[in-house]
Amino acid sequence: FIMVRPIQTIGDHNPLLDLISEHSSMLLVRDSSNPERIIMSQYDDTYPKIDYRLRVNLIGGAEEKGDINPRYTLERELMEEISYSEGKNFAPKNFIDQLRDEIISSFNYHGTFQSFFLSYEGGLRKNYASIDTTFISNISNESFNQLENFLKQGLKIVTEGNITTLRLEELKIATKLAAWDSGKIISDIYQTPIPNPDNVFCTKLKIPELQDYKKLRNFFSFNN
Repeated sequence: FIMVRPIQTIGDHNPLLDLISEHSSMLLVRDSSNPERIIMSQYDDTYPKIDYRLRVNLIGGAEEKGDINPRYTLERELMEEISYSEGKNFAPKNFIDQLRDEIISSFNYHGTFQSFFLSYEGGLRKNYASIDTTFISNISNESFNQLENFLKQGLKIVTEGNITTLRLEELKIATKLAAWDSGKIISDIYQTPIPNPDNVFCTKLKIPELQDYKKLRNFFSFNN
């Protein structure tokens, strides 16, 4: 493997200073019989960054203490978030458990992306960087349809935030807007342009899936 050097310039910014950085695991869930039907997270209208409100985002989250590798992080996030909560307006527990297990058992590595998010007025207060290890899960058409029906009934599937079903065309024509680097990653998956916020710079790294965070940190550093 070749060490990826810290990026010194992004656009007109030279250099990027005071980076906040993290490693994240990201997931695109889609209908195996129609891959342009997809499932994503969606921010609500109270999200602190106003221009990201109601935008969609890939499912997943950041590395936490005790996580072994990006795949472990994603499994932990799915176990925590796609779960039933008693006494709330949730879909049936057996469906939620089955959906989560199906998603976990079917996800495959797609690629690793190095992304930079530049600070902007009313949004990010500091420049931000992320290594995003990205996976794809293809679930059955039956599970996708059941999920969509439960969401139409106003029933919850996740304990944190919201998820939504959409069609790739909605992202392409910007009926649905992507948050963070989700648009750029989906552009790579489908090889088609997807609108994305202007403050995001994203590069796919030519590496295989890395199996532990110690090695990941040996390869990538955002600081000099």
